[in-house]
Amino acid sequence: MAFFGAAGLFSSQIASTGAGAALVRPGVCGYPKEISNIRAQEAYNLEGEQLVTFNSEVLLGRLTLTKSVAYARSCYNNYLDGGATDCNIFVRTYLEGVGASAVENAPCPFGGDACATSSAVRYDSGNISSSKDLGINFPEAEDVSIRRVTSCAPINSERYATLWKKNLPEAFGGKTNTSVRFWEFGKGPYGCRATSLENQTDDTTFCISQYQKDYWQDTYTVLAVTAYVVNKTASDFTPVPDFQRDDADVTLISIFSKAKYTDVVNDPLFHAHNNSFTTGTNGKNFSTPTTDLSVLGCTEQYQFCNTANGKCTELTGLYRVLKTVEDGDLELSPQQAATFRVVWKAAWSMVLQWATTILDNSLLLAQDFVFTMKSTTSSPLPDAQWIQEAHNLHNLSLAVLQRRVNEFSSPENFDIRPNLNSLEQMDTPTDVYELNICQHQKIRSTAHVSVSVLGMCIVLGVGSILILLDWTLIQQIFWFRSVTHLRQAKKADWMATGTLQLHRQALEARAIGPWNLGDYLFPVLAERGRIFLGLGVRPDPPGHSSVQDEGSDYNSRTAYNGGKYAAVSEEIILEPLNDPKGWAH
Repeated sequence: MAFFGAAGLFSSQIASTGAGAALVRPGVCGYPKEISNIRAQEAYNLEGEQLVTFNSEVLLGRLTLTKSVAYARSCYNNYLDGGATDCNIFVRTYLEGVGASAVENAPCPFGGDACATSSAVRYDSGNISSSKDLGINFPEAEDVSIRRVTSCAPINSERYATLWKKNLPEAFGGKTNTSVRFWEFGKGPYGCRATSLENQTDDTTFCISQYQKDYWQDTYTVLAVTAYVVNKTASDFTPVPDFQRDDADVTLISIFSKAKYTDVVNDPLFHAHNNSFTTGTNGKNFSTPTTDLSVLGCTEQYQFCNTANGKCTELTGLYRVLKTVEDGDLELSPQQAATFRVVWKAAWSMVLQWATTILDNSLLLAQDFVFTMKSTTSSPLPDAQWIQEAHNLHNLSLAVLQRRVNEFSSPENFDIRPNLNSLEQMDTPTDVYELNICQHQKIRSTAHVSVSVLGMCIVLGVGSILILLDWTLIQQIFWFRSVTHLRQAKKADWMATGTLQLHRQALEARAIGPWNLGDYLFPVLAERGRIFLGLGVRPDPPGHSSVQDEGSDYNSRTAYNGGKYAAVSEEIILEPLNDPKGWAH
């Protein structure tokens, strides 16, 4: 029974009608055209083709991130927006590679006393297969795996903050001086935005002005800087020693909060215990942030592996991985090298640097607790809100990776501006192996049914073997058991002790018979048209029988008052029925 149950369960997995896998057949493939060092570019400094390329790259990137945010919430986090987005898009609903893990008591990823909490969180995607998980449909010998590790912790921002500096030029309104406070995590090429560069300190990374505190309307303002290993050109700042890592890319995400919470918030990233803000006729006190600027520090690490020979890069920064592979350390085949380039470029899009730049405050789950889009009033946040934020950042990165790989073979198709379609801005690859990837990208499609040919063959083969065994071996076993002495004895005993057989034996003791025993379950009188009287009737005198012919017209018998078979002690009256023959019953 267990075997047939397992077989039934296995057979149910042969075909899936929910969302089958299908190969993409694109008319255009490739990633969007790029301009160099896009992070440092401003639209008003560009013109002509460069402006068009910048326009396309930014809009396509924002579309990818916006869709990935919705996908991560529905299909990874299952948060407030659970189920709103179709999760049957990619080969894997969510990426969870071999060895994936989530640790919430990891050590602080930075030096000194940088972390504001005693522990950090560390999310490891595990080894994600380019074929099994990302849908690039090549044999295992051509497979490449990617691993992403994200570690985050709230930063003790006050440790790196200056005092308020007065009478500095205000950069936003530009009409008056203001007070400015600086946070020194490391010098960047552009400094902070609240005042001019010449008024900033040598290690200024972020700053807040009194003007922002007085007039800023957004509940949260998010800014971030990233330092890449072995690539200063792509980096936003040069970290101070506490935040220098030679084995990870470092991203610091600053959160300037104007939120007014309806109760205190104990979370270390959104900590709000100031009750100075009062509004309404009832004098209701709201809690405002305890610090002027909160910072979440994260490290991002990557590892690529050649699945065929087991060689892997170190777990390190994104650009150091690129250098290792370009040096030939993984010994990739030409097809694997093409797969690596496609996946690495998708990983370049998944970094926190781009997510924070493009999404700003919509990146935060805390934004969901704000009452309205124009309000700064918010519900209080959970005590571990920062852990949810860090987990969401990691999941968002994986969702971007999934979508970006798929977009290489099936780019977004929409009008970037009048008379300019996004497909016209694709940088179509010329490498034959990269073009081969475009023809081997799998997605999930409700218009297709996935059928496992191997599973079908196994079910048919095993089923045929079982049928043959039933026709030969099993039937022979039953026949052998049926002719053995022990089996015959049990069968005879069972036949003889049946209810009707016991009844027959009792009647035979009264000389009632003969009997037809052709069907041992239902013994019947051998002579048709004969009936017999009940066991309680007195035995017949000599020459008479309790079995009478149909149609007899006697109407009474004397009840038997003793003897082995007596059942009644009074006269039994037999009334003839009113039928044409007057038979007695």
